[in-house]
Amino acid sequence: IEDINFASYKQLKQILFDGAGLPSLKKTKITGGDASDEEVLLKLLDLEGGGKYPPWAFEVIRGTLQIRESVKERGYVESLLKSARMSHDGRVHSTFKIGPVTWRLASENVNVQQLSSSVKQLFRAPNGWKFCRHDHQALEVRGLADQSGDPVLIGRVRRGMDLHWVHAAGFLGWGYDDTLSTAKEGDNKKIRFAFKTLFFAGGYGGGVKTIAVVLRKELHDAGVGTDIVLHILSERGFDPGEDPYVTLATEWLKWLRK
Repeated sequence: IEDINFASYKQLKQILFDGAGLPSLKKTKITGGDASDEEVLLKLLDLEGGGKYPPWAFEVIRGTLQIRESVKERGYVESLLKSARMSHDGRVHSTFKIGPVTWRLASENVNVQQLSSSVKQLFRAPNGWKFCRHDHQALEVRGLADQSGDPVLIGRVRRGMDLHWVHAAGFLGWGYDDTLSTAKEGDNKKIRFAFKTLFFAGGYGGGVKTIAVVLRKELHDAGVGTDIVLHILSERGFDPGEDPYVTLATEWLKWLRK
């Protein structure tokens, strides 16, 4: 096929499943055909390497994901332009609030927090004004500690401990104080990010499947490969099974609930 229509699910099926021989991981609810949504494509990327499937198939998957992200970004830009045209001064005025359950800072009309860095670069401050970036450090963790009333979590927050590294070191059986200095370096930085994602994905009641889906997407978007998930499981001696993300989510919840 010389020209690929990445918006055509039929053509993607012919290329990825019929042509490249990739396995069908899920069926669509309406037609019962091979699904090729983001969750499926990210799982298929885990199969790269080993020579079983042609390398070009994974390039098609990456291209599909990139194009879909571009289409999503275009939608964001269009909503921004619409909001600006409807405002009194031709600028975007988003509304911010703190979520009562998650303690996350949220915005609406327009949700500027969903914008990618490339779209955010389109913004310009009015003359005489500047954009400021403010980060409420560990706001969500402190909110969870307050709402849960967990004395251990509250104590760690009050002592200023790195909660995400507490979880990473605890799960892996490493000493917190002995490894804290390396928590944001090399592979340990990626491991910390994985446990940060696990914590927030499961902190609001997410089950194994939800956590696994979120973890796979967040790590992919951050450029963190499946090798980090396999490394974490290997450190604990766990068999990764058919889906290492599901295995890690399962073991994480077991450990967290002890």
